[in-house]
Amino acid sequence: APPPSGKKKIIILAVSGVVLVILSGLGAWWFLGKKGDDAENAHGDTLDHSLYLEVPAMTTNMLSDAGAQGFIKMRAMLEVSSEEDKAAATAAMPQLQDAWNTFLRMMRPEDVQGAVAVQRLKEGLLLRANQALAPVPVRQVVVTELLVQ
Repeated sequence: APPPSGKKKIIILAVSGVVLVILSGLGAWWFLGKKGDDAENAHGDTLDHSLYLEVPAMTTNMLSDAGAQGFIKMRAMLEVSSEEDKAAATAAMPQLQDAWNTFLRMMRPEDVQGAVAVQRLKEGLLLRANQALAPVPVRQVVVTELLVQ
């Protein structure tokens, strides 16, 4: 059989492209639509009820080389699940500040340079928040201000 002509190739490619776009759209709608339906309970409310608790601003000296003074200033918020957790975390705020202050004093200015380092800092803060505020589960630490000098 002779090979298909140029017009037939273009028509086949165009139809294939349209079918691919339609299937991709249906797949995205199916998976994203299913995910949204699972997040709602029988009353139509979403299951995610996050509350944020502001941690007082902290300014702390940092370890530094050759006698140079370095410091870090940070403001952060904690994500908790309920009003009860928020009240318990507020009551235990001095323990959290003590744990974070100790952690930040062990850091050097170069330990918080760059996005990866800031992510590691947030993970360390989250770990200490969950330890200091136990049994209150802290979902996330949101750093709202970070100044390193």
